[in-house]
Amino acid sequence: MADKTLTVNGQPFTFNRDRFAGVRTMTATTPLSDGTTQMKVIVTGTDSNGNDNSSLSGTYTRPHSTSLAWNQVGGDGAIYRQPSGGGFAWSFIDGSDGTPNFNISVAEDVIVPWQVASSFASNNVTLSSAEETITVDRTASIIDSDRAGESRPLLSKVVGGAAVAYSLRDLNDKQGNNKVVRVRRSSDNAERDFLAKELSNAELITWVGSGNDGFVETWYDQSGNGSDATQTTIAKQPKIVDGGSLVTGGIDFLNGTDTVLVTTNSDICNVPQLSIFTVLTPHTAASQVSAFSCGSTISGSTGYGGWKLNFNGYSDDVQLQTQTKGNTSVSVLSADVTSSECLVAYVATFPNITGSVNGGTAVTKSNMISPNQTSTGVRKFRIGCQFTFREDGEYTKPINEIIIYTTDQSANRPAIEANIKNQYNLT
Repeated sequence: MADKTLTVNGQPFTFNRDRFAGVRTMTATTPLSDGTTQMKVIVTGTDSNGNDNSSLSGTYTRPHSTSLAWNQVGGDGAIYRQPSGGGFAWSFIDGSDGTPNFNISVAEDVIVPWQVASSFASNNVTLSSAEETITVDRTASIIDSDRAGESRPLLSKVVGGAAVAYSLRDLNDKQGNNKVVRVRRSSDNAERDFLAKELSNAELITWVGSGNDGFVETWYDQSGNGSDATQTTIAKQPKIVDGGSLVTGGIDFLNGTDTVLVTTNSDICNVPQLSIFTVLTPHTAASQVSAFSCGSTISGSTGYGGWKLNFNGYSDDVQLQTQTKGNTSVSVLSADVTSSECLVAYVATFPNITGSVNGGTAVTKSNMISPNQTSTGVRKFRIGCQFTFREDGEYTKPINEIIIYTTDQSANRPAIEANIKNQYNLT
């Protein structure tokens, strides 16, 4: 059946009537261009598992014409380019559950998805040059690798390359078969490593015992870089089990009572690029504390330097603060928070930076100081405080997850945020 072209409100629309008869997909002839910042995505039918993915249909936008990531407006779909196997790939994913999730390998100069329309077509996806629309054929056979219910890790499949990563869920195995924490129980000070699944299946609670407390001796780094955060001093260990129940909101730093975790890592302090994603309960009391840090920032002093995630309870905001050792200036980018658990994200190629809470309206700055601290001991990554040549500004609330990159993760940001928000039911 021949194509049919109609003019509506002065715009030509071409209907592929063969496709319309089968999958009922309509495309328009308005060309997509490198400067396009909004496109429509239509997902039709169900996959071989009977999953209806029509909720992924809708409008997808990117923040500017050079961005390599598209996010579904009001939904969890994401289309983005990412490093893959020494090269690059365009990916399509439902951030709420990881299904669908497929990658198209591309050359480095392929900066918009419709440049490789034929490659998408071989994966049963039609990229239209009309109406800025992408059509996904859900009547075709599903890709049977990494099926729903099997391992579907965040770090290795969605982004990868984190410098440090701490969580009470398993970021590398959906089944939770990797250890995430080492816990000391209060009844006899015995210690034991726990897998992520042993937190959710009550194995940790059973081991700690009814009415007892459990404290974190080690929060394991899941990035593969071995930067485990530890605390061997019993009085300084944060709490994970309170009276026989898991602490709500993650690892509790006990109202600022000198409970901190420390790593040997000093490689994430002096960086030209930095991306931070963390889920925690904000400190909103009338004081200032640091959720985590590399070094410290003290305005007016040349002896400090580094960066910290600061919470200012006087104004109920979160602040990324940076300083260069030897310079009295401190730069700050703030975003509003409430007392509810939230996702805080900062992505920077200094001096440019953006910040947001729960993926909401971004705050930006174009003159952020690139952090620097030359003292190895001072610039260790610390969770629960900053370091002003001593542990200081201890945190007061629970922390659930910290993922940090020494790269600009703007392209992967939609997928990271969608995954995290779904995991913790954040809106």
